[in-house]
Amino acid sequence: MIGVSVGKAFNHRNRTFRGYFAILAVHENYRNRGIGTKLSQLLLDEMINVGVDEIVLETEDSNFSSLNLYEKLGFARDKHLPNYYLNGSGAYRLKLWLK
Repeated sequence: MIGVSVGKAFNHRNRTFRGYFAILAVHENYRNRGIGTKLSQLLLDEMINVGVDEIVLETEDSNFSSLNLYEKLGFARDKHLPNYYLNGSGAYRLKLWLK
């Protein structure tokens, strides 16, 4: 396996049908080949197909490659989450509004 993406779609607070990107990982030997972009686009397309209103995800605030990838897909930084991860690093919550 060289890459994986995992997500889910669910009713959020009985107001929004939300998609969530949980995991995106590409083996280090295969990075910078567009695999992460392709996996993200496939997951995004599937979420659009099931009719989500928005998609959210979190990524480490110092992970500039990840931030760049998601922003190119149309996500916007919605909120900064200091000390989000167990190692004390912060994250950005990114959101893509579809409806």
